[in-house]
Amino acid sequence: MNTFFPKSKYYLDVILSGLIFGLSHLILSHRDPISLLYYSLIGLFFALVYRSTDNLRLTILCHSFFNFLNHAKPIWIFVYNYIYYHFFR
Repeated sequence: MNTFFPKSKYYLDVILSGLIFGLSHLILSHRDPISLLYYSLIGLFFALVYRSTDNLRLTILCHSFFNFLNHAKPIWIFVYNYIYYHFFR
């Protein structure tokens, strides 16, 4: 972000970073346009966090928290179903 379009008036640095983030995460996903849009929007958010704070550690923390939420979702679904079927059925 700091190399190609430093503090661009039209946020070209944020858009380019978001697209690179989306394309790099397509390697791990389904390789469809919806996934590209999904990961690019998340990349735009992370790029905006970095641009507004100029703090890479905060951006890494946001990415880690987002990954945690994605991996914790199946655990919470299991806990919810266990409680529902054992106590409210």
